[in-house]
Amino acid sequence: MDTLPRAGRGQALFGWGGSLLLAAALVTPFGLLELTDHEPYPAVIFPGGGQFAASLQGERAVFLSSTLIGQSPTGDDVVVDRTELLDPIPASHLGGIIGTEFGQDTTPTQTIRVRKTGLALELPRHVPSAADRQAALRWVAAQLEALGLRPDVLIMRTERVTVDHATGAVLEREVVEEVDLLG
Repeated sequence: MDTLPRAGRGQALFGWGGSLLLAAALVTPFGLLELTDHEPYPAVIFPGGGQFAASLQGERAVFLSSTLIGQSPTGDDVVVDRTELLDPIPASHLGGIIGTEFGQDTTPTQTIRVRKTGLALELPRHVPSAADRQAALRWVAAQLEALGLRPDVLIMRTERVTVDHATGAVLEREVVEEVDLLG
């Protein structure tokens, strides 16, 4: 009976071909992410950590921060915890969910721009049916109601935040955009 060779001391587990294939499978998605700011799906890209400074100005870091805002039944603004809102969906999916306006985006194509080249690619994208969009709205409304909030108000507030490196103190917070995600 023939047996397959096993890797032992001093013996490579994979040959050159397997190693090159593995390298291509890991490097290609990372290269696409770096060139276009769009992560190919599915891909094996390790997490890069938390938010990073968009710009450094001496002893200050400036970055964008996004916050979800709901409303209490009395009309007061309430910061919505993304983990609680999306449960059981992992909070790390929020960026993609907001990118599709909680499933309401009906744009038939997606534009991907390649950095420093001016090249723009128009790619077709899945457009949810009217029934799927209504189901998504009902789900979000139910999630908001479960949090004790109005089911028809969810705002994404993006702020430019300036932080002092030495103390970590927030020096400035400026609202740059507010989008009503359900309106």
